[in-house]
Amino acid sequence: MRRRRSGDGDHLRASLLNQPLDASLGPQPADRGWRALETETRRIARRWHELPEEQAAEFASVLRDFTQSLADRTRARCGCEPLGIPDLGLAALGDQLTVVVYDAQVAGVTDGLLESLAQLRRSLP
Repeated sequence: MRRRRSGDGDHLRASLLNQPLDASLGPQPADRGWRALETETRRIARRWHELPEEQAAEFASVLRDFTQSLADRTRARCGCEPLGIPDLGLAALGDQLTVVVYDAQVAGVTDGLLESLAQLRRSLP
């Protein structure tokens, strides 16, 4: 196997790291709205992962229903039929919410979303 020499590929790596992100890829982390949604979503996911399993099981339907509702609104905005979110178990619900919130942000489904997420977080046991 050939050893990596100093400088191998550095020009490519530097070129990739210095190019601005394409705005068509969706919201960028610098967007204030996305940062607020991301922060609130992280708080929910962190709290969700800290819950004892019994409490998570009791509250799972609320989180799943919220996530499904947001996914349905997002798909409707994109002109798609509703699609059920797969049941991947309690541990994955926080991550599924994170993905759906990002998709909603990209689709422009953000009216009242931050407030709804904050209310959801406050309702967690």
